[in-house]
Amino acid sequence: MGIAGANVSSDRRNFFMSSAQLDALEKKEELECDPVRQKLGTPLRPGARILSFDLCGSDTVVLGLSSHQAKAANLKTRECTAAAAKHGGPVTAVAVLNESYTVNGSRIALSASWDKIVKVWPVDDPQNTLAVLTGHSDFVKC
Repeated sequence: MGIAGANVSSDRRNFFMSSAQLDALEKKEELECDPVRQKLGTPLRPGARILSFDLCGSDTVVLGLSSHQAKAANLKTRECTAAAAKHGGPVTAVAVLNESYTVNGSRIALSASWDKIVKVWPVDDPQNTLAVLTGHSDFVKC
């Protein structure tokens, strides 16, 4: 229950806060109520900067990351696959081939990097490299 006569609250506004803290709280609440922000939803958090992306159907995206990896992510669950196509530099470009190009039912993706290599891999199994295209004289960026 509580102590008779004591003020009990879980509302942060009832606690001592500086003017700056009150302003920050008010701004945060305004953003949470912003209809544009609500429509956009929650962003993906792949653990590195997204340098490139390409949609693969309505619920999957292929990401080129600054962490020298290319990954697939599910847009509904907002989770990235644990497996990744690994490169020797930041992955600056990714592309997904159209639906007529598949391997065991999985769409095919390409990832290009500062390591001067383009890798070809199935979206459902990024660690299974189908081909490695070498011979570029400079880093690959599209």
